[in-house]
Formats: sequence, C-alpha cells, structure tokens
Amino acid sequence: MLQSIERFLPVEVQITPPQGGLFIWLLLPEGISSESLLPLACQNGVAFAPGTQFFVNPPDGDRYMRLNFAAHPIDEIEEGIKRLAKAIKQL
Repeated sequence: MLQSIERFLPVEVQITPPQGGLFIWLLLPEGISSESLLPLACQNGVAFAPGTQFFVNPPDGDRYMRLNFAAHPIDEIEEGIKRLAKAIKQL
C-alpha cells in the first residue's frame, strides 16, 4: 500500500507509515476534506475511514484518513489507491 500511495497519490499527501497494526494514516493536502472526499471515493468503488471519527474534536481530523491494508490482496490495494487518486483529482 505504501508503494501505491507514493506512486499514485499527490506528493502533498503525508503518510504515517505503520509501526504495526492494520492501518495507514494519511494527511490530505490543504483544502481537501476527508468527509468531502468520501462520497467521491465511494462512487469510484473505494472507501476509507475519515479522520473525523477518531479525533476528540472532529474538525481536527478533517484532513486525515485511515486506510486498512490487512483486509485486501496486493492487486486490490493498488487498484483501490488508483481509485482514491481519481477521487482526489475529482475533488
């Protein structure tokens, strides 16, 4: 997933590499809301957890998203990241 993120997502996306667990956290570029991105991502056939669900003050998490890398094979992960990149471009 990390390789696909670096290959397909905008360079402004900041990655928090996992130190274990099941998820990768991304920080979206300024002006991109994970809440606004989610419906477009779903229309493109991919979903993620918006950061607002994980912050005590939900607006603080608006530019964050959590991606699960454990539930899908590598080829599906790459396709999902491509779809996410398409949604970001649409937004």
